[in-house]
Amino acid sequence: MALKRNEDIEAAELDGDLLLFSPKAKKFFVMNPTAAFVWEKLAAVRDEPSLAKAICIEFGGVSEAQALDDIRRIISVMKSLDLLLDAT
Repeated sequence: MALKRNEDIEAAELDGDLLLFSPKAKKFFVMNPTAAFVWEKLAAVRDEPSLAKAICIEFGGVSEAQALDDIRRIISVMKSLDLLLDAT
């Protein structure tokens, strides 16, 4: 499944953290380093396996299976918050 960012979400860095703002929900979200990395990688449409490979390269010491599990968890949360959408 290919994913993309919700174009309505605003992103900004603050003191080294990535903050996302949903105007619709009127909420801010602070991304941990892995979630911030996923958000940045989703500037282009990507799928879960390619994100997992990118995590392995970026963070090192993580198996592809563990990275894929982490990616799926992050994506599930981000989709439930309407931060990410399925690319069509």
